[in-house]
Amino acid sequence: MRLNKQEKLALCALDKIVRALSGGAAALLTLEEGSALKNCLGFDIQESTTPMGGINALVRGKDYPLVLLISPRGQFEQPPRNCFFPFQIREYNSKLITCPRCGSQAREARQNG
Repeated sequence: MRLNKQEKLALCALDKIVRALSGGAAALLTLEEGSALKNCLGFDIQESTTPMGGINALVRGKDYPLVLLISPRGQFEQPPRNCFFPFQIREYNSKLITCPRCGSQAREARQNG
């Protein structure tokens, strides 16, 4: 089967993710590889994973990022975005919820699973 350049790039990115999930080093993906995954395979890495800022607690033993998304914007390089898959997250960040009837506020953290 003949593959075009974007399909080859998407398969290479998917292979990096599989190696990271199998116990290898964290996968470094560029925005170009992320968009190739989305366009060719329908897998949006930014929508499927959660950055560190949206997480309260991680599952023990799965607390290291498997995918680092490199996104150079403009002249200055930004630090890579840590991407955590849903099976790594025990608790998402809590949100302040206001009761519409009485106006009381409470924090609610969404649990995974």
